[in-house]
Amino acid sequence: MYFDCLDGALDVLVDCCHAYADFAIAEAGTTLNPQRKVEMQSLADACIAITSRAPSSLLEAIELCWIYGLMCPLIEFGRMDEYLGDWYAHDIDAQVITEEQALRMIQNLFVLIDSLDCETDGRVIVGGYGRRNPVNADRFCLAACEACRTVKEILPQFTLRFGKDTPPEIWDASMRCIGEGRTFPLLYNDEVLIPAVMHAFDVDRARAETYMPLGCGEIEFDHYSFGSPNGSLGTLKVLELAIHGGFDPVGKTYLSFKSPTLAECSSYEEFAVIYKNHLTYFIEAQAKYEKYLYEAIGKRHPFMMVSMLYDGCLATGKGIFDGGCQYLAGSIELYGNVDAANSLAAIKRLVFEERTMSAQEMITALDNNFVGFEQQRKAMMDVPKYGNDDAFVDDILLDLHNFLCETVRKQAPKVGLKSYLCVNINNAQNTTLGRWVGATPDGRKSGMPMANANNPASGTDTNGLTCMLNSIVKLPHDNMAGMVQNLRFTRETWNNKDGKAQLLVRDYFERGGAQLMVTVVGKRDLELAMAHPEEHTDLIVRIGGLSARFVNLKKDVQQEIYDRTSY
Repeated sequence: MYFDCLDGALDVLVDCCHAYADFAIAEAGTTLNPQRKVEMQSLADACIAITSRAPSSLLEAIELCWIYGLMCPLIEFGRMDEYLGDWYAHDIDAQVITEEQALRMIQNLFVLIDSLDCETDGRVIVGGYGRRNPVNADRFCLAACEACRTVKEILPQFTLRFGKDTPPEIWDASMRCIGEGRTFPLLYNDEVLIPAVMHAFDVDRARAETYMPLGCGEIEFDHYSFGSPNGSLGTLKVLELAIHGGFDPVGKTYLSFKSPTLAECSSYEEFAVIYKNHLTYFIEAQAKYEKYLYEAIGKRHPFMMVSMLYDGCLATGKGIFDGGCQYLAGSIELYGNVDAANSLAAIKRLVFEERTMSAQEMITALDNNFVGFEQQRKAMMDVPKYGNDDAFVDDILLDLHNFLCETVRKQAPKVGLKSYLCVNINNAQNTTLGRWVGATPDGRKSGMPMANANNPASGTDTNGLTCMLNSIVKLPHDNMAGMVQNLRFTRETWNNKDGKAQLLVRDYFERGGAQLMVTVVGKRDLELAMAHPEEHTDLIVRIGGLSARFVNLKKDVQQEIYDRTSY
């Protein structure tokens, strides 16, 4: 039955190719532009050719990729240099096309991907270990970097995996692209991530080399795994519940189990345990939901177009969610970890170590959004914050990070998944979820945004870039499925002739940094865009796990981006 359905799906794909061929032939017959006529006829020939055989040229390969993508529908395009690199090199070496013509094809494909309107997805990945023909793949990679630089859209989310063997010209092209304000490529360090992925997902080196960061940064394996994040958890909101004994002071109802309030705890350690118990309560519920969702979907939808590219589905004759996927996993998005750690630091320092503020005094200040409690808020804000290479607060975040990662990870065998891991990413939910969190012990006011992914809370990294990067590299990557770091440089700093900013980026990766997303834009540019949006429609910024045109963002998201530290 499965393979009969697969044949049917392929028949539909063939029909679609013929339909596009007919459209191209009709266009060729009506256009008065000789070049356009040749292009349309070439497209028609390519569409017809791929209905009966494998692609034999770059154009045919791109057409099959795109039409298949429309049929799925596909929103992630994987390791593009792996499956297009050989055709790129072949056609240029055989003088079938020129480098300029090949670049135009890639540019046009990128424009089409942008038209899909899937701003948190649309990944195109190049570079890294595990490619069957690295030489040809790198040639395509260099052309794709130029396409990314010149196609000034928010998609595809162009992603560079790099390692010690990455050619310097690819790195230089990537730095140029970033320096021109593209926010791409997103940088992933294979030297760190491949060992981390091996440990987190319990796979061998060969499998780990096929990793793909998809969506906002969740890691999957090419044609082997599925583990989308079907739930998220606001860890700062859970801290607010723990402070109030499970009660939500914003919604005026219990959202978790009843427990002693912060004022009823005799030590920081006692409160930390209560907080972790509340976190566990929500994590366990999310894991069960993830498994249930797969089961429910698997009973109803075979997803034939997707299943045909999964090895396990072809080997077993089953749909992706009906036993065909060899590595069915899950992940949970976490938001507010940094703010929670900063808040825990304030609780520990002010309430239990220095005893300069009682727990009840702190709770009352929070419940009043600091109105009339300005001195208490200042005291909370003066406690060390993550991002300044301060061991006191960095160690608290490290403890919270490891607890969350390991607690999430333990759920996989309980619910029957190959793995269940957390991802610390961002897609504007730091702002969205922050609207429903009251004032917190880090000095943050009610409704304000939380920190972006694993970055310091806006404006709190006051000791400079080196200290901020020192804090970031303390968190391990080998017990989770993805974590993103955002940096913003002014154009003057990034493009300075001394190259200091780019040297710091290299140093960060050499010291264990796994990932980086860089926006090169000045605060003045953001100010002008907020004041005169109609004049700055081309300004692109990195929110967290996605890029966006700054003027299209909601005002509070714009403000959160503006408030971030620029170097």
